[in-house]
Amino acid sequence: MVLSFFAFFPKFKSESETDVQASSRNKDFALIRNYLEQEAIVTTVIRPGKRGRVRFQATIWFAVCPYSTILLPETAVLVLGRHSATTLIVQPLPSTPAQFLRSIDAA
Repeated sequence: MVLSFFAFFPKFKSESETDVQASSRNKDFALIRNYLEQEAIVTTVIRPGKRGRVRFQATIWFAVCPYSTILLPETAVLVLGRHSATTLIVQPLPSTPAQFLRSIDAA
């Protein structure tokens, strides 16, 4: 019976296990970079401090907006990043017409 060094010392990882984890992290960063500065469309209202939904890359995602603005459905937004595994951070595009935005201050 042959026992591996790693069976006795699980704290140490084989080089291949470390490479797999590093590769996985690099893929995660690549996915996040692919999300940045792309356009999405609001499908349900996004209110300050609350999640709404957006259509992004043929999928419906949860989304939050860091500004005190209500984003109405059909608003084009820019993806700034990811808040969690299933929630995107978005902001309205600068060219978004005023009828799709509602400021909390004005309400």
